[in-house]
Amino acid sequence: MAPDWRLAALVCAGSAVLLSACSGGGHSGVITIKNFAFSPQPLTVKAGQSVTVRNLDSSLHGFATDDGSVVLGAVNPGGSRVAVFAKPGRYTYHCTLHASMKGVVVVR
Repeated sequence: MAPDWRLAALVCAGSAVLLSACSGGGHSGVITIKNFAFSPQPLTVKAGQSVTVRNLDSSLHGFATDDGSVVLGAVNPGGSRVAVFAKPGRYTYHCTLHASMKGVVVVR
């Protein structure tokens, strides 16, 4: 029987492959929050791939699509959250704490 660390390494490696396969190939895009604005505008991704929302401001922000299909909630300063846009379409989104912050994700 393999030592415990070898078994743990094997399980971790298998999990990483499985997670990569399930996520549709990993992160396909990044939305950055900086100076109370989202960028890039618009962001275009493939259906089923994930989008990381990174907050580079010193203020707390929120993230939600206008139709409610993706709601990440709070994105802490210096933190990030991940969303998956499963279906093709044009998704407008906003900061749930600052009404003037808006953006668009185009999913193909």
